[in-house]
Amino acid sequence: MKVGVLGWCLAALALGWVAPEPAAAAEDPLQVQKIVLAEPELGPGQEQLVQISLANPTRRLVRAGLRVEVRSRSDRLLGKPYTRSVSLTSFEEQRVFFQLSAPPTPGNYHVQVEVLDTAFKKPLLDGSPVFRAPFAVVGGGGSLRPLPGMPATASPETPRAAFTPPAGLRFEEPDLLWEDFKVASYGLLLEEPLHIQATLLNVGGDIARNLVVRVEYVNVRLPKQVETISETTITALAPGEQRELEFDFRFPDNTLLGDYTVSLIADAGNNVGESDESNNVVRTARPISLSTIRLLFPEPGFSFQETGLFLFRWDSKRYDEFKVQLGVDPRFDDREKYFDIPQGDKWTSDTEVVPLAGELPEMAKGLLLREKKDVIHWRVLARSSSTGKQGFSEVRTFRLELEEPAQTAPSGPAAAPPGGGAPVGGR
Repeated sequence: MKVGVLGWCLAALALGWVAPEPAAAAEDPLQVQKIVLAEPELGPGQEQLVQISLANPTRRLVRAGLRVEVRSRSDRLLGKPYTRSVSLTSFEEQRVFFQLSAPPTPGNYHVQVEVLDTAFKKPLLDGSPVFRAPFAVVGGGGSLRPLPGMPATASPETPRAAFTPPAGLRFEEPDLLWEDFKVASYGLLLEEPLHIQATLLNVGGDIARNLVVRVEYVNVRLPKQVETISETTITALAPGEQRELEFDFRFPDNTLLGDYTVSLIADAGNNVGESDESNNVVRTARPISLSTIRLLFPEPGFSFQETGLFLFRWDSKRYDEFKVQLGVDPRFDDREKYFDIPQGDKWTSDTEVVPLAGELPEMAKGLLLREKKDVIHWRVLARSSSTGKQGFSEVRTFRLELEEPAQTAPSGPAAAPPGGGAPVGGR
């Protein structure tokens, strides 16, 4: 008996049989979301930073190899390819960075990206797509612009639908951080350069572009009068990248002497959106003392022994004749409370002096006992032999450890006998 098509369909429905759905198209294990170049234009041989945004739309771990090439307008490979292995967990998004060297000749070029297997031999994506991002090398004759019609997506030969990341998924923003901030000297003569070293890091998840680094100083007594030492622009700083910076600066001759605070500011132009803006500024741990006479020894609070050696040492580039002044008056207003070394009209051309025994400890000891003080203040008075101009250093203090006077044994009936016990004649 022949059964018609309708009969077969009715029988199948009665048995609960359903025809299978067509097989779904295989999903690529990795998607290239975007390619971003730090510089659309740059000079010959300069460094180009390439950011490749990847996404894993599957539920499994995916490993792949990225091959990046610099190619000419005619699609000729320039130099050797750059390769890197990557791995993405389920539904992970990741950004991979390459540092490339621009060609030495001005012209229009492009960066080409391929996704391969981990052996860098076979294409990993369906259709073997090639992704491109254009840039120009400029110099000499003028500016060259990237060619139009070359978006940073799949090539026209292998069109693909753009990958849309899940809603609410975001990469971390850049985060700039200072480390290893060093100042060569916290005691600076006016004619000497201020040398500063520091390391700037990007500890965030994205490129920081066009960030302005500024170095400022301010006198602690005039906190509103901020002056700029240096300002430089870093075009791009990739996540995990660090930049070691050095600055040399000489204060102008008319700069007010005293204590200064120096600050390093990352992103001074506020061009970078960061996950944490609070760590963009680093300041000197203590004020930098700017003077024309730098005191070297003794350090503040130093203690001399009464029977020991005494030495004072300083430095100056502006003056060539000196006196050391010591006393118990911290402002050196009362001439009866301090004395000079050398005394009288004498000066020394040396930048250190060893006082005579009659000056230290004797004269200093006499001032301490007479004024009932426990510290000695000292400073350096200096002058230029050619111009006659004079100047003073800062004032520092030191201690003079005086020997205790010998105790005279008591006599008479109240004296204690040798070995202790009650006084003779006592009860």
